[in-house]
Amino acid sequence: MLSFSSVTANTSPVTAEQFQQTGEDFTLAGDLTNQAYQLARLGRYEDAERLHSRSLQLKVGSVGRQHPSVATSYNGLGEAQLKLGRLDEAEVNLRTAITFREAFGQRFEAACSKENLAQVYEMRGDLAQAKDFRKQWGGKEFMVCSHYDCPHSTTFPFNELRACSRCKVSTSIYYCSIDCQVCDWKRHKRYCKEQ
Repeated sequence: MLSFSSVTANTSPVTAEQFQQTGEDFTLAGDLTNQAYQLARLGRYEDAERLHSRSLQLKVGSVGRQHPSVATSYNGLGEAQLKLGRLDEAEVNLRTAITFREAFGQRFEAACSKENLAQVYEMRGDLAQAKDFRKQWGGKEFMVCSHYDCPHSTTFPFNELRACSRCKVSTSIYYCSIDCQVCDWKRHKRYCKEQ
């Protein structure tokens, strides 16, 4: 919950009216983020991108860049751009999300943003870079299942994840279960390279 002191820490003094507006902007930004994720679930990625962008503006204007919710907006913006095939923009926003999420100690959230960025490399056809990125950034403790809708919502030790059975030799993607691999196949098969 926002408090007057948390918003005004390390900034110049604000009036009660300014604080009220800041809280309202921050609340609106949160609502926009939720709506953007709902639109993305419906496949309306351009609309989701627009709302994530507006939410990001409001968040930065109300609480500054040094807030965990700002990282959520960068990640959402990057995810929408990833779905729209605008990979360069997605990469910039996802890298920003990773930087913030790691700085805030958001281990699971950072792993999700890292997985999204690895999918940027996968979509570019650079499976080796996707693999290196997942392992370099993910390591043994910070990897998530590559299926976006994995029901577990947790990080896994690398040795508990399964490699794609088709591109096993140059494996660039990892799943927590066969069920997640099957569910993600529609997306991954375009980039999978049989060895």
